[in-house]
Amino acid sequence: MTLLKYIISLFLFIFGVNATPVAVSEVSNSISLFANDLYSQCVNVKPGNVIISPLSVVTSLALLRQGTSGETSEQLKTALHSHNDKSTVANQFLAHREALQKSLGQSTLSIANRIYFNEGYQLVKNFQDVAAAKFKSGAEPLNFSDSEKSATTINRFVKEETNGKIQDLYAKDAFGSDTRVVLVNAIYFKGSWESQFVKEATRKDDFYNSGTEKVSVDFMYNDDYFYSAHNEHLRARVLEMKYANSKSSFVIVLPDERDGLPALEAKLKNYNLNELTANLESDRFEVHIPKFKIEYEIKLNDVLKNLGITKMFTGSKDFSDLLETDEKLLVSDVVHKALIEIDEEGSEAAAATSSKIVLLSMPPVFLANHPFMFFLRDTETNTIIFSGRIEQL
Repeated sequence: MTLLKYIISLFLFIFGVNATPVAVSEVSNSISLFANDLYSQCVNVKPGNVIISPLSVVTSLALLRQGTSGETSEQLKTALHSHNDKSTVANQFLAHREALQKSLGQSTLSIANRIYFNEGYQLVKNFQDVAAAKFKSGAEPLNFSDSEKSATTINRFVKEETNGKIQDLYAKDAFGSDTRVVLVNAIYFKGSWESQFVKEATRKDDFYNSGTEKVSVDFMYNDDYFYSAHNEHLRARVLEMKYANSKSSFVIVLPDERDGLPALEAKLKNYNLNELTANLESDRFEVHIPKFKIEYEIKLNDVLKNLGITKMFTGSKDFSDLLETDEKLLVSDVVHKALIEIDEEGSEAAAATSSKIVLLSMPPVFLANHPFMFFLRDTETNTIIFSGRIEQL
């Protein structure tokens, strides 16, 4: 540690100043690294169109880690690319959540995270306090023997927390007397484009499913200045579209070849997604992208096991910081459901600037008519909120 860093650290310690930017940066970096791990595994386990939220899953697992010890805690720590103890992580997530909410502006981000455990057990008070104060979340008991009632309770919670957008997360017969702990996370985002897509300009055009099968779908049109760059190494063009009155943006990574998505994904496995937007430049583009709505649900048990989180799915006493019991417990299910909708909607301010300055030269065309990757990020905190792919429409 340099002398300057030591002096700053000593100052923060003495005067109790929270080094929020550092905390936010560490959480965002953890999410970015985990995003690629999660994406790759989800594509392998459940291919096709994918929409997942690294933010939601990481937050949920970080909360779970607060109630674990031993090998389970260490596996979660490693998989989440964290280097800090549980107390530090809890403080960091609180700082990150507050920073993220400030930068979202007029965009809507609804996240539901909760741990349900079989009734008859008592929560460890410290876990309950940390969950409520640091993660704005908690845990509650359910009688999993009454599967229908348990499913109704969980589904109602998720529906309420996502403004009614995500429903029926669990079937009526999803649980049983052997269910002990269920980790639930769901997320919904809605934002208005900074540069509006004109609804009257939407028209049918060809999209190539899996790069080969041609289908007719609705394409939105816009002619404006966007941040973009061509990545020679990835053989893909990156285009960033910002949301109005918000630090959020939607990024499309379009392979040069119609069937280039698998090759692109292979190259991005060890890539920090935020790096893709580091060297973008503003330029005028004629943008054509398909309208789409994705709702994706996946049981993450196998995904997490493939990422090295295995111990929590086997009976152990590693949940001693979660429940007041000496019994061996396990996580039965980790279910993730996410939804995203892309359409022409824009704010009034954006609509007022829909008349463009006409240049003498024709702008380059960005035509997303074949499979592509995308991610939705917060530019202020460098947080990956969603990542996904469109393979077929």
